[in-house]
Amino acid sequence: MSQKVTYSQLISVLGIKEASDSMLESLFLSMLELEEKINNIEEQSWGFKKGIENSKEHLKEYKNKINKIRVDFNNSTVDSLISRLKEAQSSLEATKNWTGTYLHRSMVESSANSSITYINMLLAIKSRINHFEDIEFYTTNKDELIKLLGW
Repeated sequence: MSQKVTYSQLISVLGIKEASDSMLESLFLSMLELEEKINNIEEQSWGFKKGIENSKEHLKEYKNKINKIRVDFNNSTVDSLISRLKEAQSSLEATKNWTGTYLHRSMVESSANSSITYINMLLAIKSRINHFEDIEFYTTNKDELIKLLGW
């Protein structure tokens, strides 16, 4: 059985920056970092130890967000993603001639930009893999995690 990939290993071996533009990369790195801290609780600060239950909840949230991306990825075809991308781009384009309130326009623009970024991320992943496995698979297979994240 493969050894579990840790946050420290990824940062040191791959020499990656800790801040990322990719939502999935950020989620994986945050999840691995928090998981490593929880697994090495004796090395953590008093404050971290007192808030361990909160940290465990945050870890669950990271895993849930990654799983939602995984489900969306596996349930989407390239064609359906391209269709969603065109819809989001049309929404963004429509804001250029907006006659409504600035607040409403800003909300539509922000939503469209977020959708475009998210769909582009899914399309980039589709170019590298066919099936998004469960989290445990990637945390025990460093090469597959690297492939998933496009490093």
